[in-house]
Amino acid sequence: MFKGLLIALVSVACLACNTEGCRMRGADSQPSEVDIDKLGKQLELQLPPGTRVVGMETESGGPDDAIFVKLTVPRAHAEQFIRDCGVTRFEVGLANTLGPDRGFWDPHQAKALKVGDVPLHSTRGMVIGVDDSGTDALVVYVVNHGT
Repeated sequence: MFKGLLIALVSVACLACNTEGCRMRGADSQPSEVDIDKLGKQLELQLPPGTRVVGMETESGGPDDAIFVKLTVPRAHAEQFIRDCGVTRFEVGLANTLGPDRGFWDPHQAKALKVGDVPLHSTRGMVIGVDDSGTDALVVYVVNHGT
């Protein structure tokens, strides 16, 4: 039931983002524009050194706000990131849980995607998708949302 609710929430957030209330930072953003430590605190996620923001989109307006962030995590920090991210169980596939592809946000293109929920200490929820098919870095999809 939770996954169905989460898919519905992400879908609604994606539709809302396509109309209004969103700010997008895509691949053309300067990495210096995003403070990795501040972003990690906002997401309630430990981001290791060398993490790069590929793109970020926020949807605001009410309790169902969401932050969609695509990151790359250096392979040297991959195992530690996976241990620290808080996912209790990854499941293979489930790209639909992360919503539709659009711009930089392309979980359906991932070659080895695994997805899991992260229990947070706040009133927010988080889903993380990890594509570990690359040799240099993990590609990480994060949806941090209001509940």
